[in-house]
Amino acid sequence: NWLEINGLVHGGELRLEWTYSREMYAAATVEALAAEYQAELEGLIAHCLDETQGGLTPSDVVGLSLTQDVLDDLLDSV
Repeated sequence: NWLEINGLVHGGELRLEWTYSREMYAAATVEALAAEYQAELEGLIAHCLDETQGGLTPSDVVGLSLTQDVLDDLLDSV
């Protein structure tokens, strides 16, 4: 494969292994991509930990077949 990313979570930590074709990509290119990927993951983690970003989505209440609008209305009425 030209570029492959394999990951696993062990002991609560995410580990990613990047392998790539040296004929297709320069090491610096893959390193830059990995750094950008890490920055995006860190941003996602920060967003998820931000208490002001909380809320429920329809996937949080499986089996009720609610839309986001209906769920938001229910939460606003509480």
